[in-house]
Amino acid sequence: MAEKLVAEPNLSRLRVIVRSCTMQEYCGLDHYIRVIPFLKETLQTTLGPEWIDDNNEPLTQTEVDLPHLPLFNTPMKVLLWNCRGVANPHFRRHFNNLMEDHHPQLVVLTETRVGGSRGATLCPNLGFSKYHIVETHGFAGGIWLLWNDMEIHCEIIAQTQQEVYPWIQVPSIPSPWLFSAIYASPIFNTRRLLWDNLTSLADSHNNPWLIMGDFNELLTSADKFGGRPINLSRAIRFKECIDHCGMLDLGFSGPKFTWTNLRNTGALIWEKLDRAWSNHDWQLLFPETKILHLPRIHSDHYPVLLNTHPLPSNNVNRPFCFETTPFQL
Repeated sequence: MAEKLVAEPNLSRLRVIVRSCTMQEYCGLDHYIRVIPFLKETLQTTLGPEWIDDNNEPLTQTEVDLPHLPLFNTPMKVLLWNCRGVANPHFRRHFNNLMEDHHPQLVVLTETRVGGSRGATLCPNLGFSKYHIVETHGFAGGIWLLWNDMEIHCEIIAQTQQEVYPWIQVPSIPSPWLFSAIYASPIFNTRRLLWDNLTSLADSHNNPWLIMGDFNELLTSADKFGGRPINLSRAIRFKECIDHCGMLDLGFSGPKFTWTNLRNTGALIWEKLDRAWSNHDWQLLFPETKILHLPRIHSDHYPVLLNTHPLPSNNVNRPFCFETTPFQL
């Protein structure tokens, strides 16, 4: 796996001259932008066939108008959602609403509880051109990755039942980066294998790295409201793994907790199980990244949205409702 992690995809380059000082902070003057081959058709359609030759060779100096520049500064959104089963009759409606509201380029569905031929039948009907399925363990677990190959390049390099590792490349960033989509087992002894895998992977590469998933573990007592106290030894083991990987918390906006047991007030429990981390190199690529915990729908988990280029205001039309939430003075 280490050999694959350091492999560079075959990229071509094109030279761009920008005649506007307002865009220098994004593109720079006389700046080289590397373009992955799968964008060739898009570039030819948008900017004309003279931009790329048949061999993807570097082009001569070409002037570009401002209206075309957003192609190279396209925001990327990743939606993470423990959906608690894609076969649920209400799943499709809520999934479509999330797609319409947020338009993610990459979707991570965890605890899908569906795999095999049935998963291969359902995935193509979810509105994405590509997908990858991590099989369930019986009727539990499961990770689905969904993406559009005209918006991002995603190459799966490794997986287990708790994790899947793709190389990701987006038009606005020349360097590929590593993504880890996680669904940690609710069984501690199995979950420890995931921590070991992440630790070993951290020792095998030095690339930009983003991790998102349902970790089924807590770091501190602040990550939980109600129920029994957290298990400190398990929390320490989790923190040691994250620190060894060089992960930095990306923060969040929205509800503090991402899971609830949906019980009445006296027995209500809230926990922060779904998270997003990245290493320093990834944050250098996407310094404006924001994490948003979305309102809970359908599942007992809250969807988590990562946006690399958030707008100052992003009000989304959605139904309004009150929900009981814990608070502390």
